[in-house]
Amino acid sequence: MEILLLGGSGLVGSELLRQLQADRTFTKIIALGRAELASPLPPGLYPETVMCCLGTTINDAGSQEAFREVDHHIPIRIAREARRKGARHFVVVSAMGADPTSRIFYNRVKGEMEAELQALGYPHVTILHPSLLLGDRKKPRTGEKIAATLMTLCKPLIPKKWQAVHVSQVAKAMVQAALHPGLESVRVIENAEMVQ
Repeated sequence: MEILLLGGSGLVGSELLRQLQADRTFTKIIALGRAELASPLPPGLYPETVMCCLGTTINDAGSQEAFREVDHHIPIRIAREARRKGARHFVVVSAMGADPTSRIFYNRVKGEMEAELQALGYPHVTILHPSLLLGDRKKPRTGEKIAATLMTLCKPLIPKKWQAVHVSQVAKAMVQAALHPGLESVRVIENAEMVQ
């Protein structure tokens, strides 16, 4: 199976790349970073499945429009191009609370991306809604680190739908989705399904 991986150097993406490379089912893995995604997809690239781990924060992006570019515009543009080239399955990490009508900008952008993705005619779309992500970030985020520590300590008291989830579990769910897309055209994997 030929995979196009978007955002393979980030927290989830780097773990996903490691898991994909360990599974011989995936015969070809093309990982494109943000710089490469500024251009059209290379000619001769015809992935069966696209896996998208692109994501940033408004703080890191510098503005709401720069955030929207990474979390909405690039995934949708690449999804369109890949679908025209015959891709049949798009697997994307979105966010818990994604909703195109949300008053919260972050959740609204994620929800808009999901809605537009579902309208592109893919036979299969898999959307993951993780809670707070656990893992070793290249650039630590103090607020997230404190929240992760508290959520880990209080894990038995927190329902699975809100528990922090390790990136290895998110990546594992993405790999399983690619291997077994199921019969439904759109599948949403909620946080409780990923938490272990």
